[in-house]
Amino acid sequence: MKTPTALNRHPNSEEANDPPPNKREYYLHLETGDRGYLVTRDGKAAIKWDRAMARDTTHELGKWKKMVDEVPLFSMHQIAMVAFVADKEICRALGQVDIAQRQWIDLSDKQRRDWMLDGPKAKTGPRRTVYSAIVKALGDKSGS
Repeated sequence: MKTPTALNRHPNSEEANDPPPNKREYYLHLETGDRGYLVTRDGKAAIKWDRAMARDTTHELGKWKKMVDEVPLFSMHQIAMVAFVADKEICRALGQVDIAQRQWIDLSDKQRRDWMLDGPKAKTGPRRTVYSAIVKALGDKSGS
C-alpha cells in the first residue's frame, strides 16, 4: 500500500501547499536542534517539524535559525536519539540496567539538550567511544 501524500490526506488544507523536499527552506531550532522547514499556516509564515508524518507547526520563528549550507541527512536531534539508544544497549551489556531503562521521551528538555551537546556522562570507555563514532558517522553535530 502506498503512503498517502499530504495532498491525498488533506486536499483542501494549507498542508497540500507545503513545498516538496527539494524546494524547502530548512531551519534548526536554537535550543533543541530539531530541523524544520518554512510553510504557510493561517496566512502567516510558520515552521513545520521535519519528521515523518509530523503535522506540528509553530509561528515562533525567532527560536529557529535558517540553515544556509547543504541540508544534512540527519538533524542534531536525530543523531542524539540514535546515540542515546546505542548507549542504552551498551549499558545493558555492561550490566548497568538502571541506565539502560531510560527513555529519550522521559528526559527533560535540558537533559536532551545536554545529551545532544555532550553525550553520556562517561568521558572514557565504550560509552564515549560509541557516542563519538555515531556523531562522527552521522554528521558531526549535523550543521549546528
